Amino acid sequence: MPSLSIELDQKIAEACERRTKETEFETIEGYISFIVEEVATINEEVNDTNEIKKKQVDHLRALGYLDEHET
Repeated sequence: MPSLSIELDQKIAEACERRTKETEFETIEGYISFIVEEVATINEEVNDTNEIKKKQVDHLRALGYLDEHET
């Protein structure tokens, strides 16, 4: 897996450090990596859901259940 270095605002870094201590993560890097992965996964799921909805609307429109102005 490629490595990436980022800089965080001091306030965010301190908040992450506090949160890390309240979890089972051994490092702040592990905690932040988990957070980024979760957000990326949620975004992918939302995009997948939106794509499914678009296909369903297109299908209903093709069947004549919706006109061009309905979503």
